Amino acid sequence: MFIVAKEYVTSLPVAEQAFFRPAVMNPSIRDARLDDSYYVFYPYSDGLPGIQTEDDLATHVRSYYTTTLLPAKDKLAGRKSLQREELNWWDLIWPRSWQQGRHAKIVSKYFGDKRSFAFDQSGNYVVVVGHAWLLEEANADLSLTPEEVQFAALAYLNSTVAESLLEYISVQVSGGQFDLSNKYVKDLPILNFAKLDVDSLNQLVRFGRAIADGTIERWRDVDDLVLSALEV
Repeated sequence: MFIVAKEYVTSLPVAEQAFFRPAVMNPSIRDARLDDSYYVFYPYSDGLPGIQTEDDLATHVRSYYTTTLLPAKDKLAGRKSLQREELNWWDLIWPRSWQQGRHAKIVSKYFGDKRSFAFDQSGNYVVVVGHAWLLEEANADLSLTPEEVQFAALAYLNSTVAESLLEYISVQVSGGQFDLSNKYVKDLPILNFAKLDVDSLNQLVRFGRAIADGTIERWRDVDDLVLSALEV
């Protein structure tokens, strides 16, 4: 009920569309790029009018309320996980309050393997089934913007080097995919960008941009750069 196709959202009145944002799920990341085929009902975004009652639903998202939410009210209200008193029957169980604002972030599948990391440059995506990492502070010595740091990290995370390291720090699930949750990925060794020469660092950033734009020509070039950086 909360996850809908992009086509459904675009068919809604414009004012109602603002209550939906593209969702990050396993199918949403393809070859290290985000795919906005699925949207999630997310009425918690900054700047939206609050929805506290069913009258608010009928006012602000009338079409979605009458065609999708209301017919499923009994099922939604009966969710065993809906136990906290402050939650309404139409609420997400775990809306992740840090997503109310739009912050650039690296996201990943919940379970993945090759090229399972992507960069949400706009911050518009809402992680539903997956993981996200927000840049807390960029190293001032790098002479890179926070966005450039994330592009460089994106290139590294999608390299075969990082993929190989995941075999040692994570666990594999059915189908051979890795668990990409924080308890494993937090132990993934990361390149020390501060030790890279300027040309290599800038090239890593350029590769990250190309990956995000879908214009990367040879993935082997990314791997070669990361391997050479490890030798520094």
